[in-house]
Amino acid sequence: MKSSPILRAFSAPLLVVLALVSLLVLLRGHNEPGGGFIAGLLMAAAFAFHGLAHGPEAMLRALRVRPFTLSGTGMLMALGAALSGIFAGGALLEGLWFPFTVPGVGKVGNVLVFDIGVFLVVLGSSLGIILRLWSEVESDTPPSMEDLS
Repeated sequence: MKSSPILRAFSAPLLVVLALVSLLVLLRGHNEPGGGFIAGLLMAAAFAFHGLAHGPEAMLRALRVRPFTLSGTGMLMALGAALSGIFAGGALLEGLWFPFTVPGVGKVGNVLVFDIGVFLVVLGSSLGIILRLWSEVESDTPPSMEDLS
């Protein structure tokens, strides 16, 4: 697949801008609307756009981690954050907060860890699905009816 020079020229700056917006949405989301899911989709869109411009190999090089490794790590983080309330003598998914705030982020606790876990699950899963669909599109033979069931 060959992309246009304009697409290739704008993919790197757009990747950076979308990554920053994604980070902003992630950090804002543990106290206000937004959070890990939306931020994960924004970041996946940034990497998918980069992949459209330069190919799936370039996308994986920019990502530096396999997508399903991200999903597994995020699942463990979200599970750990969810269970931390029980380990502290409270309830499942109970919010635990550090006694200080971080400038620009606000209160930090297990809610932020949970959001980061969701972010990684959504990012990894979305990119894994995109790569799988990409391999189907670029394969020489169309899928048979058996492959679709």
